[in-house]
Amino acid sequence: MLQVYYTTYDLRREYDTVNPRTHADVMVLSGETKPQHPYWYARVLGIYHMDVWLNTEGSMKIHQVEALYVRWLAPLIDHRSGMDYARLPKLAFVEESDRDSFGFLDPGQVIRSAHLIPAFAAGRGTSSLRHGTSFARQGGELDDWEAYYVGIFADRDIFMRYTHYGIGHSPVLRQMTRDSAYVESTDSSDPENDSEDWEDDDQHCEGENEKGTGSEDEDGTDDGADDDEDEDDGDEDDGDEDDGDEDDGDEDDDDEEDANLLSF
Repeated sequence: MLQVYYTTYDLRREYDTVNPRTHADVMVLSGETKPQHPYWYARVLGIYHMDVWLNTEGSMKIHQVEALYVRWLAPLIDHRSGMDYARLPKLAFVEESDRDSFGFLDPGQVIRSAHLIPAFAAGRGTSSLRHGTSFARQGGELDDWEAYYVGIFADRDIFMRYTHYGIGHSPVLRQMTRDSAYVESTDSSDPENDSEDWEDDDQHCEGENEKGTGSEDEDGTDDGADDDEDEDDGDEDDGDEDDGDEDDGDEDDDDEEDANLLSF
C-alpha cells in the first residue's frame, strides 16, 4: 500500500491510501504544454521498492528507488466537460498498441487518489486490451469498461481542484501576487509626503472657513438694509391710513350739511 499526503484547499494536511486491489486509481498533473484537461490518470498495478547500484567515479553506491507500475487512462478528445458544459470528464484506457499504455511512475508525482465511475452506457469490451486474463485487470476479469467518468464531487478538495482554486493553481497564484503587490505599494508610501499632504489640506480648510465668515458678514449687512426698507414702507403705510381718516372727516361734514338743508 501507498499513502499519498497532500494539502487541501483550506490548508489542511490529509492523505489517501492507494491499494492496487481496492483503491488503485490515481491522478497526476498533465505533462502537456497546453493541456485540454489539467490531469492525467493511471491505475496502479504494482508498488515496487528497488535497490539500485550506481557506479559513479569508480565507487558503487546503493540507492533505494520506489516506483509505481501503472496502466494509463487518457481523456476523450471529442468529449467536452467541465463547469462550463456541466459534464463530468470522460476517460478511456490507452490502447495496448501504444508504447505509453503502461509505464513506471514516481510516487512523488501522485496528487491524490482518483474517483473513477464506469460509463455503464458504453458497456464492456476489449478495444484497449485483448480478451483474456491479464496482470492489468483486477480479479481475473477478461475485459474492461470501455470508458470512465471522473467523480469531481468525491469531496470538497477534489471539487476545488477542478474549479482552478486548489493549492498551487494559476488563479490562486495570480491572486496572491496581486495581493502581495498591493501590500508592498501600501508599505512603500512616504510618510513625509503624507504629512505634507495633511498640512496642505489643513491650510485649504482654513482658507475656506475665512471665506465663509466674510460671506456671512455681507449677508448680515444686507439683511439690515432690508429691515430699514421694510420700516420705511411701514411709515408710508401709516401715512396712507392718515389720509383715509381725513377722507372720513370730509364725508361726515357733507352729511351734516345735508341734514341742515332738510330742516329748513
